[in-house]
Amino acid sequence: MYRLCKELNLLKSQRKIKPNHPKRIARNRVVTSSNQLWQTDVKYGHVFGEDRFFYILSIIDVADRSIIAFHIGLRCTAQDTVNTMRIALLKRQLYDKEQKPIIRSNNCSQYISYIFNNACNELGIEHERIPYKAPNMNAYIESYHSF
Repeated sequence: MYRLCKELNLLKSQRKIKPNHPKRIARNRVVTSSNQLWQTDVKYGHVFGEDRFFYILSIIDVADRSIIAFHIGLRCTAQDTVNTMRIALLKRQLYDKEQKPIIRSNNCSQYISYIFNNACNELGIEHERIPYKAPNMNAYIESYHSF
């Protein structure tokens, strides 16, 4: 039966498997100046009376503890994270520089997507993710979002 279906071209071709991006686990780093390590996270809140959610995506510099770039909206996709990361690079005038910061995030869907990982490879940014159930490795951005 399989042979007959194959000869009559009734079977669809196999799906193409996308290449995996290697997962880099976050490790303790000594940060001595700005633009060495950035942390990012997504926080969501409820809009009262509207029965919907809003999202806040922020990028913080660990050295000077300032918010470099942020996104606020009714949705937060991987493309929004890429756009926010590009804005942060432009604000810090690092877009064309050889030495770029390391960006650390958790494992939410925006950061494990192909869109975000391809953008990091294209821009030359090392992306590392914290282990599951270890928010203390992303402490600065978690503290900022804890309000």
